[in-house]
Amino acid sequence: MGNPGFIGSIASAGIARNMEQGYVSAGTDTGHVDPGFEWAIGHPEKWADWGHRAVHEMVVVTKTLANAYYGKPIQYSYWNSCHNGGNQGLNEVQRYPEDFDGIIAEDPAFFITHLQPGSLYISWLALKDGVGGPGYIPTAKLAVINKAALDACDANDGLVDGLIEYPPGCEFDPASIQCKDGDGSDCLTAAQVDTVRKIYEGAKFNDGSPIYTGFERGSEPTWTMMIEKEPFSVNMNYFKGIVFEDPDWDFRTFDVDRDTRLGIKKAAAAVDANDPNLKPFKDAGGKIMMVVSWNSTALPPRQLVKYYETVEKTMGGRENTQDFARLFAVPGSSGCSAFANPEGFKVFEALQAWVEEDKAPDKIIFPHTKGGGMMGGGAREVYRTRPVCAYPKQARYKGSGDINDAASFSCIDPSK
Repeated sequence: MGNPGFIGSIASAGIARNMEQGYVSAGTDTGHVDPGFEWAIGHPEKWADWGHRAVHEMVVVTKTLANAYYGKPIQYSYWNSCHNGGNQGLNEVQRYPEDFDGIIAEDPAFFITHLQPGSLYISWLALKDGVGGPGYIPTAKLAVINKAALDACDANDGLVDGLIEYPPGCEFDPASIQCKDGDGSDCLTAAQVDTVRKIYEGAKFNDGSPIYTGFERGSEPTWTMMIEKEPFSVNMNYFKGIVFEDPDWDFRTFDVDRDTRLGIKKAAAAVDANDPNLKPFKDAGGKIMMVVSWNSTALPPRQLVKYYETVEKTMGGRENTQDFARLFAVPGSSGCSAFANPEGFKVFEALQAWVEEDKAPDKIIFPHTKGGGMMGGGAREVYRTRPVCAYPKQARYKGSGDINDAASFSCIDPSK
């Protein structure tokens, strides 16, 4: 089981869920029990424990105990987690390629020394001058921005359905809803337009090179956690505990170029998972499914797409990559859909079939639901199903049939 954020604890409920299905399951507190940042101050060895080492050692011990208890070797080993758990999965693939036969890295909080400043930058843009500052965006205006983005790009895939199938193809400019004079509830001021543009663009170094991608057009309702009152606590914990090792650090002093470079210098070797050379994992017979949510909360999603494209180039092209690594990008999802609803979004079953039966997944049916919560809490109402296609293919309506039924869609390559 993976670990959320920097939290040092074992996910007992997740372990129990796996065991109820007949699996040997394990977790780790990644070397600390402090849920905040104090554990990291003055202890760079713990950065590596959290970053990669603890999960690997958990795997080694768990396999040894299971083999001894059952008197035979484990047949298959899997990692299935999201957010930081997805990051842990990528670290396993890159650093310890023989640990797992199959890995699901869902909405991974990866490339930590770039992600954390990239995410904090989004909050800093909106909050650096306080909630009364000129660039602050009242959360009520997020719906206004979202409606304008959908009006501009919903039909790009040939169907108006409240979803932007491929947000990177959307060219919506927030200046189109700039107020003619002063401010208003249904428009943006010039300063707010600038904030929104920069949130879409993502953080950059002073020379213009990218640090991390921004949020996507169409995802605006999920921005609340990042821009409403305070920055996301995980971003703050990274800078207080690792970069500056100062519990009193003030995010208003944040300099995205300077502070990103300091974090890279101090922590990249311990925490980053951005190596596109996955040949050792492929040679070991491993399979990985990466899943990204276009409306992801707190984690700008396009960075994983860029990483996957770099993997393709490094591995010698798409054909040489898709025989062991595939990416699935989910329109309309705010994150961790397979982890939260494994019975509905059956990514793990697809991975098992790939590993154990050599059935590579071309698509997975995604249920759009109302209600329910993480780890299966609450009832869910499915109001729409759609195929999520192996990247770069996208779902397209066949021209007939129920638009809320996945059977009415096919996977097509938009470049052809």
